[in-house]
Amino acid sequence: MIKKIKFKHYRKLKDPLEINFTKGVNVISGTNGTCKTSILHLVSNSFKIPDSSTAIVDANVWSTLRGVNFYVNPKIETLTKGDKTYADPARGTKGTLYTVEFFDKRIQDFRRKNDQVLADGKKRYRITPPYGWGKGEGLTPLPVVYLSLSRLVPHGEFDVYTKKKASLPEQYRKEVAELYKKLSGIDIKFDTYKICELQTIKTRAEFSTSNDGLDSNTISDGEDNLHAILTALVSLKYYFESIENSVNEIESILLIDEFDATLHPNLQLNLLKICKEFSEKYKFQTILTTHSLDLIEEGLKKEYYNVIYIEDNIENVKVLNPEQLDIYYIKMKLYQTTMRDLLRDKYIPIYTEDKEARLFLEMLLNHFAETKSAFGLIKHFFYLAESYLGCDNLVKLFKDKVCGKQFANCIGIVDGDTNLDEKAIDSNLLMLPGEKSIENLAFEFARELDENDVREFWDDVSVSGEGFDRPYFRTNILPDILDIDEKLQEPNNKKKRRELNKSCFSKENNYHFFSFVLKYWIKTNDAILQSFYNGICILYKKTSELNGINRKILKEG
Repeated sequence: MIKKIKFKHYRKLKDPLEINFTKGVNVISGTNGTCKTSILHLVSNSFKIPDSSTAIVDANVWSTLRGVNFYVNPKIETLTKGDKTYADPARGTKGTLYTVEFFDKRIQDFRRKNDQVLADGKKRYRITPPYGWGKGEGLTPLPVVYLSLSRLVPHGEFDVYTKKKASLPEQYRKEVAELYKKLSGIDIKFDTYKICELQTIKTRAEFSTSNDGLDSNTISDGEDNLHAILTALVSLKYYFESIENSVNEIESILLIDEFDATLHPNLQLNLLKICKEFSEKYKFQTILTTHSLDLIEEGLKKEYYNVIYIEDNIENVKVLNPEQLDIYYIKMKLYQTTMRDLLRDKYIPIYTEDKEARLFLEMLLNHFAETKSAFGLIKHFFYLAESYLGCDNLVKLFKDKVCGKQFANCIGIVDGDTNLDEKAIDSNLLMLPGEKSIENLAFEFARELDENDVREFWDDVSVSGEGFDRPYFRTNILPDILDIDEKLQEPNNKKKRRELNKSCFSKENNYHFFSFVLKYWIKTNDAILQSFYNGICILYKKTSELNGINRKILKEG
């Protein structure tokens, strides 16, 4: 029924905060102190129990609804009745504290109204519409069932229960029992079922079961909580089926504080699915609070209920926007940690065909991290394995129908002279830029830098400071490059060009010099690098989730 609440000031809920709800299931999460329970009470505070003029087939529905659920349509003062002193929820703010927008497009303001000092010496406040003369701004009639944390009071620690007369009609009690057996495996003996009340704390069912040694006094707190939630669901179904002619989009509201408390993760998910089914079929809006990452992740993944995450900002709170609303960001906030710490020891393995390719790849990733701010946030997730498989083996493993599944969370990088088709990226394979082997790329580019006397390179302090000037190149490195062709012509030579290239490249001083050459090639070939950058970003998004890393950290590419 409630579409939106727009806040001016209520505790930490301050302008410009807006909270949007859907007609079905709404899941609210956030750290302690973010006013989640207050929001539930503000929703309930917007409605009143319908009067006898409402067209109801079963006249007992009102007493039953209140009899089997401890709180029906509680107001905001229910939340503050335990306050030792008057706690002003909007100090310094007068008039409207928040505005509620309903799905039927009605809009209603709410303000603080201070009561006189009560008999216990305490002063209270209520939150009400303005009630201006002739405005007709009374509360909207709609049943609201609220399951507070009092339902979690351990039943075994008390024995002062009194029997209540109200109970669901037989067909609905049976439905509660059937759902309870389906979810918990506990078979309630229907003829022993009755509703009891623990002083002014909670309402619960008392029953025997067909399970040896189990009854309502020996079930776990989680099983007791499960029964309370199922009872609320079925009681709202009972109310819906008692309406003579349902014409409203929403006929009632269910509020549950700390839905997941005492419930096993799998039970949480299965129970929430039933909540969704009942909400849609029997036209009631469900709003619940939770700290369960399982529930939040399920909602974000399948998008079949509305997830609202409230972030604490000390003096106020804010609701995460859709771009921030992902499970990793929420984990970071709930755990009160940084994204880097949260994803520590999470990596995407990258395999290269040889040591030279690994060196070039590392330079490329460093370049992207320095020149593209978005990539800088993900660069540390790439783990460059020091395991060299060779080009042919790498391609075969990643493309193999069976072995390829083992590499689904990995990336394979081959040299630019490899003959890969456009669909290779589907197998997580990517070709380095340059269209040559790393050695040939370095050899050819070094000779270009020499022949064209590229001063930007030779005068660079990091290059010249190491003694790598043009004379040194021509005297010590160029002869090694030229010697490759000569050795290939020798009659007793058994080495292939690739082996001779690697031998030349890996000589200690040569290796150091060619590192500078490759770095400068990367610096001066941005246009050529773009295709590789796009590919590595695609493979990050493809493999990140499989390695427990948030794919949304990369905002571009």
